[in-house]
This record gives sequence, C-alpha cells and structure tokens, in this order.
Amino acid sequence: MSRFGLHDFMNGSFLQSSNSNDTQQSYFESEFPLLSFEDLVRLYCPLRLIYLNHVVTFSTFSLVGFLGNIALLSVILRTAGLRNAPNILLINLTIADLLYMSIATPFSIIHELNPCWLYGYIACKFRHYLPLVAQAIGIFSLAALSRERYNAIVRGLESRISRSTKRTLLVVAATWVLAVIIASPVFVLTKTSSYGLLCQYLPMSQKRAKVYIVLQFLLLYVIPLTYITTNYVRLARSLCRSTITANIASNISAANPIQARKRLAQIVLVITVLFCILWLPYYVYFLWFVFVDDNNVSMDKNNSRYFRHFYYYMSLANSCLNPWIVFIMSSAHRRSFVQCFKQRKLDVGKGKLMSTSSGRHRGLSSRISTSSYTYQTNISRI
Repeated sequence: MSRFGLHDFMNGSFLQSSNSNDTQQSYFESEFPLLSFEDLVRLYCPLRLIYLNHVVTFSTFSLVGFLGNIALLSVILRTAGLRNAPNILLINLTIADLLYMSIATPFSIIHELNPCWLYGYIACKFRHYLPLVAQAIGIFSLAALSRERYNAIVRGLESRISRSTKRTLLVVAATWVLAVIIASPVFVLTKTSSYGLLCQYLPMSQKRAKVYIVLQFLLLYVIPLTYITTNYVRLARSLCRSTITANIASNISAANPIQARKRLAQIVLVITVLFCILWLPYYVYFLWFVFVDDNNVSMDKNNSRYFRHFYYYMSLANSCLNPWIVFIMSSAHRRSFVQCFKQRKLDVGKGKLMSTSSGRHRGLSSRISTSSYTYQTNISRI
C-alpha cells in the first residue's frame, strides 16, 4: 500500500483521515484493481473487537435514554392535565431525542466494530441526514419553549391565545419544516465512495462543505441559543422589576400556578444549558477539521479518534438526560408518572382477576353442562 498501510485501513485511520473522495477512489483503484466488493469486505473490513467497550457505553446510554424518553412521552399522552402548549413542545423535543438515538446509536456502534460501510447509497444519506434533522428539531423546540415560558410568565392571561393548542401545533410543524430544509444539503452531498465502502458525510476539502458547516453552526447553535438567552434575560428583568411578585405572595390561590410556570421555565433553561455544553464538542470537532486541520496532519490519529468518541458521547448524553431532568425537576410529571405506573399495575391486576373469574365461570358452566348431559342420559335410559 502506497499512502496508507494495511493496518491503517483495517483500524479505520484511512477512513477517518482522508477527506477527498477523489483521493480515496484513486487509492482503491490503484491498490485493489482486481478485487470484487465481497473480497474487499472479507479481506479488509474485519470486526474491531478492541472497541467493544465503546459499544457497551453507547448501548448503555441509549437504553437509559430510550426508557426516559418513552416514559415521558407516555406520561404526557396519558395525563389529560399535561396536554397543554409547553408539554406539546416537550413531546416534540422527546420525539427528536428518540429519532436521534434510533439512528445515531446503531450506526455509531456499527462503525466502531467495522469502519467499512456495507449498507448502500440511500442508507448512507439517511444515516447522516436524520440525526441532523433531530438535532435541529431539538434546538428549535427549546427556542419555542423559551418564548412560550416568557409569554406565560410575563404576559400571563394575555398569552392564552398565543399558547393555544392549534398555534402550538403550527409551531411544531414549523420546527420540522425548518429542520428538513436546513439538513437537506447533507442529504444531497452525502454519498458513498471507494466501491461503496466509505460513507462520506461531506466533502470536507471543498469550499461548499466549509460554508455549510459554518451555516450549520450558526443556524443550529449560535442563533437559537442567542434567541433563548434573550428570552430568559427579558424574563429575568421582568421578574426583577415587577411588583406582581409581592402581591402574589399573599395570594395563595395564585401562587401555585405561577410557581409551576417558573419551575417549567427553569427546566427549559437547564436543558438548554446542557444542549449548549454537550453539543459544543461536535462543532469544535468539525470546525477544527474543516478550517484548522483540513489535511489531517496536525492532530494525531489516536487523538482524533478520542475526540470523535468524546463528541459522540456528549451528543448522545444530551438526548438521554433531557427526560430525566424533567422528571427530577417537575413534581407534576413525577406524580403523573407514579399515577400511570399505579394505574398500569391496577389494570394488570384487574385483567388477571377477570381472567380468573372468567376461568371459574367457564369451569362452572362446564360442570353444569356435564351434569345436565348426565342427567339427560340417565333420563333417556329410564
């Protein structure tokens, strides 16, 4: 092998380090001119069992995240009192987290075990496109939640119209439309190369890829977080200057609703801060390789792999922690979860009782039928 050794290809260094599709394609054509795709897979795409520890970690993160998000989704849908504007946006955030984990985790695990791409052209596109859509929906949902909390706390009753279910559903639809549009360049530019063994996220060496990474950083990170920060700064100023707080302190009937609104605002703030922290390594990684290390010469291959694993873990942790933050900080959601759990146990107990009663009824009916048949037989014999 001229440019990379066999070991580099087998441990994935070549797959991570070469940014040019043309370079990869010419490399494969020169090194493997007579090998079929099956031969390439069999000879140069072995399982990398040394990364099983990462597989276990990814799987653990995903299991915790799936349980939390499914529990939160079930609680909101089954509790009539939680079917309101902020919880509709929370449902949207939960669906985004589930979508991200459903796509990103399996393919990340597969990549750790085998750096070669074996699933075709269309799957390659969706592998990078759908996680980006989920990321966009998540941050747009947080932005919408910050605005909704500002309206609910500052404007109070005046914001009921703006917080109607119909209007909130339109906001949810807008987050999906924007996410699909912003992520569409990734769907267009992502493709397979080198006999289909490489799934190229973006042609990082090209100018259009650099422009898109910057736009993605601005549209999915800087601008939404700036908007959320602005809403919370205005909310804080309004609470500090308002004299309503003193009046509410003596009004017990109004204290609980206002406190609940503030509590949900705090939850959204915590989730947003976590998004800011946990998604920062992702953008640092791509901005570094696009603008600082576009030829992959200044960073050691091992350090590059460690950095990649780090941003994988951080972005995955964001989707895993969101529902548990809601349950920890919101007493309403905790109570609803306990009630749903108790109701589920009660339903199961009723089902078993009905099944037992039904079995006893059938047994009694069977004995009655048998006795009736015996009596009729004896009568016929007489």
